[in-house]
Amino acid sequence: MVEKNPEFDKLEVFQDIELAYARNGLDNTFLSFLYYDIPYLVFATKKNSIISYYLNNLSIVAEIKNAHDDSISNLRDYQKNNNVIYILSISSRINSIKLWNFKTWECIFNMKIVNVIGNTFSSAYIMKNNKDYILTSSSNDSQSIKLYDFSYNQIISLDDSKGNVLFLDYFFEPEKNKYYIFAGYNGYAKSFDFEENKLYHKYYEKDIYTDWHTSLKINFSDNLVKLIDSCWKDDFIRIWDFHKNILLSKFQTGGKSITCLCKWDENYYYIGDKDHSIKLIDIKKEKVIKSYIEHKDWVVTLRKIKIKNLGECLISQGLSDKEVIKIWKKNI
Repeated sequence: MVEKNPEFDKLEVFQDIELAYARNGLDNTFLSFLYYDIPYLVFATKKNSIISYYLNNLSIVAEIKNAHDDSISNLRDYQKNNNVIYILSISSRINSIKLWNFKTWECIFNMKIVNVIGNTFSSAYIMKNNKDYILTSSSNDSQSIKLYDFSYNQIISLDDSKGNVLFLDYFFEPEKNKYYIFAGYNGYAKSFDFEENKLYHKYYEKDIYTDWHTSLKINFSDNLVKLIDSCWKDDFIRIWDFHKNILLSKFQTGGKSITCLCKWDENYYYIGDKDHSIKLIDIKKEKVIKSYIEHKDWVVTLRKIKIKNLGECLISQGLSDKEVIKIWKKNI
């Protein structure tokens, strides 16, 4: 049952961006971020280009044509410092990873063949001790999560990380002065102690198979580090105590299969689904607040950003060439 909440009752589509293309049904198919307080959108096209898009006046800033030799499946952004944002792009089918300087669009890292077996569905840039590294993963069960430096040397292979990785990310916890890597697999999620190169926890319910875990988020609330977990097999949101590996709560969202998560604030998340819907959920009350159906295919990525004269907006993308990126605003 959908619960009414007036604060979220007036969200509507403001703009469609038809050039955008998502081939894979995985999270992170486009980016939205602020650069010097200016909102930008970065997305891929069917012609393997990367487009930088200025959201304040809905115009193209730059196009990097033929950015990869095959379709671009994944994009990530990283704030290296106050002046530099890195854009990481992946072409999963040919295992190609590139890192770009957003300001100049200079390609500063280009690894064409990462894994001999499997596809690279997710990767991440990480800076540790003022050195730059790339984390890579594979869809093949025999491959591990690996760390490379910018000279393409393999630095480590994470212990106990073999498996079909669909989602890969990390966070730094100042209180522990530690980096943690977390990943979504086929059937479970895992976290790793990066400093000690060991498995930290495996998050799963015994005797329950959950299929692909393609979107995970870290939530800091109630004096806990929580892992917000989703998967394709069912429409459950699972919330884990990240450090204690305790399932704190789980609830259904009334869809088919959850494909992506977007944090609105500590209590509210938007989720995308294979049933073409976008739902706003309250993770504390374990309820669906609002549901929207404007896409014609899977909703694969959702992002929040503030746009001049519009306020806080939601951006969504649907799967395949018959779909678009949609910009949502509050109709006040």
